[in-house]
Amino acid sequence: MKSILLIVFVLMNLNCEKKTQPVKNNNSEIDRLKSELEKAPNFDKYIAYGLALTNLGKGEQALEAYRKAVEINPQAPVAWNNICYELTRLDQPIEAIKSCKK
Repeated sequence: MKSILLIVFVLMNLNCEKKTQPVKNNNSEIDRLKSELEKAPNFDKYIAYGLALTNLGKGEQALEAYRKAVEINPQAPVAWNNICYELTRLDQPIEAIKSCKK
């Protein structure tokens, strides 16, 4: 129980200091990645699309992309890590912990 509380505390404080980062992707990049996904969906494309959405602050959409990546490869740590990150940003620490453990 103590370890779970510690994990929750750490997750909740990961972003305690607001950091501004430049937006690396614009909407045309999102559109390009989405188009590529529609043509030939695969794990790497879902991750790339999710990261682009994350960089634009579109957490819910990014989470959806990462979950589709998990459907393709449930054993991929990067997908679970990205889900954990988004859930933490969306203030869902319990769900974030479950994803981090996977």
